[in-house]
Amino acid sequence: MAKKTLTMPQSGTTPVSPLKAMTHPTEPVVETKKSSSEQENKRTTIVINPETYRKFKAYAAESGQTVTALINEFMEQTLAAAGK
Repeated sequence: MAKKTLTMPQSGTTPVSPLKAMTHPTEPVVETKKSSSEQENKRTTIVINPETYRKFKAYAAESGQTVTALINEFMEQTLAAAGK
């Protein structure tokens, strides 16, 4: 049986589970951390009327944007109008 050599992951990376490495041997064995802009976002839960959400999601798709992007844009515009 051949010996495997262990290597240390590069700085700023996270090792992948051994199972994933076995099932995808051609892929790199490390994953990078999220970018700083991804880490800055805040997840939240809101309650929305299902029919309103369906229409808004369709509008977002028609305009080539995501629901998240449209909500963020609306929130920023609202705060700017309020001088915040």
